[in-house]
Amino acid sequence: MKPACPPSNTPTVRASTWSTAVICSVQPPADILRAATTTVARLLRMEGEIGTLAVGAHADLLVVDGDPLDDIRVLTRPEQHLRHVIKAGAVI
Repeated sequence: MKPACPPSNTPTVRASTWSTAVICSVQPPADILRAATTTVARLLRMEGEIGTLAVGAHADLLVVDGDPLDDIRVLTRPEQHLRHVIKAGAVI
């Protein structure tokens, strides 16, 4: 079974700092990012449409100060690391 992450804008995810810390302590960062992107796309049968950076795909992006593959915690501290949000192609 491949783990999948729910969308990050849900109340459950916003309130789950503890569970995020647990996941980050046992899962490699690449697996966490894959669970939040390509695995969700596959489960929703939307491969190639979401969960990827490709021409014609829908993508919202977070630009962070740091490399999530080196330290996934940069994604859990937006007040310190979030630089830009790109939603539907526009910086917001």
